Amino acid sequence: MRDCLEAYAQARDAGFEQINIDLLAGLPGEQTTSWRRTINQVVELVPDCVTVYQLELAHNSTLHHSMQAGRNVPLPDWPTKHAWVADAFETLEHVGYTVASGYMAVRDPKRWRFAYTVDHFWRGEDLLAPGLVLEEVDEDARRLHLGRRGEEPERRRAHP
Repeated sequence: MRDCLEAYAQARDAGFEQINIDLLAGLPGEQTTSWRRTINQVVELVPDCVTVYQLELAHNSTLHHSMQAGRNVPLPDWPTKHAWVADAFETLEHVGYTVASGYMAVRDPKRWRFAYTVDHFWRGEDLLAPGLVLEEVDEDARRLHLGRRGEEPERRRAHP
């Protein structure tokens, strides 16, 4: 968590005009208390946008294969994840954010510019993606964003 907080501070110090924080509800081992703590920390940071997703266990993931092989991995059920997502949006609305879509809350809708649409994605927009914010989860969750065997995803180059 410390690395993510430092990356956020560095992005602000570097002058990034808009910062989004992604949250993923339902990581292995996650509990209501750790989810609530994460929401509180995000609110304290005052990011420009917060996106909230629910973990969907991909059948070709390392975690799924591990569970199929008999490993007991505690995953929150859908009603729990749904409640956590609702809690996140309610909290964000309470502190002044506007829910802009089914997964996004924006601090200032008049100022927010979502640059990573198809129109802008390969046109050289600045993007800093320091990684997942994970707290109190096991190593499989830390590798969820990697490929099936844990390899780094293919690096893509922005086209002018």
